Amino acid sequence: MIATVFGTLPLCLTDSTLFDKGHITTPNPSLEQEGREENFLFVYLYLFVFGKPMDILGKLFGSESKVKIMRLFLFNPELSFTNEDVAERSKSSFASTRHELSILRKMKFIKSRTFIRSISKKRAGKEKITRKKVWGWGLNASFSYLHALEHLLIDSGVLKGEEVVKKLNSSGRLKLVMVAGIFIQDPDSRVDIFVVGDHLRRSTLETAIKNIEAEVGRELKYAAFDTAEFTYRLGMYDKLVRDILDYPHKTVLDRLGVDRTAEA
Repeated sequence: MIATVFGTLPLCLTDSTLFDKGHITTPNPSLEQEGREENFLFVYLYLFVFGKPMDILGKLFGSESKVKIMRLFLFNPELSFTNEDVAERSKSSFASTRHELSILRKMKFIKSRTFIRSISKKRAGKEKITRKKVWGWGLNASFSYLHALEHLLIDSGVLKGEEVVKKLNSSGRLKLVMVAGIFIQDPDSRVDIFVVGDHLRRSTLETAIKNIEAEVGRELKYAAFDTAEFTYRLGMYDKLVRDILDYPHKTVLDRLGVDRTAEA
């Protein structure tokens, strides 16, 4: 099963002596088959901590597309997706998506589902909503290693703040970037990403957000303001701005001295 998840395992990670040399301790020295598989997850989690998340996860799982697709299902356990949905949400090619979904189905990480979808069609200038039964995929809640993968791909694998800034850089002259919500495991946050800058290009910003969404596996809540508007809202004690500044968040770029102002 684990070989299916990660592809071909490096020899050093399939050798039980790895656990006997003091590099990594394990609660199961005998390494029976079930124990071996659980320990492999532990090893990969250990290795993951020391590098760039997506780079390492992509290598461990065989492809970045597989990582994005697995996150999509893990973050949306109650939802179902068609092949086209998965390709669009993960920003993967259709051929790659079909290949990865086939692997995930064989390892029983996902299972087929039929669900009802509302489809909008325009006829004679009028919009008509029809309901259609479609076939797709959903997360298999009884997958044996679900909790281990949730920890690896969700709790530990979300983009770091600095990587978010790098992906947003082309949107304009960034002055302030804060992350909250999914990035700090706080489901009550008003937004996941907060951006302030000059000459912000909204279409470029939206594209950057979509690319970040593809990596983390879920839709993000974000707010963006030009510097002048942000300064005005800050002075007026705007509720949205205060909710972001006064509640848990992480500042990853601050060229306005906002954190120092908040502390004062």
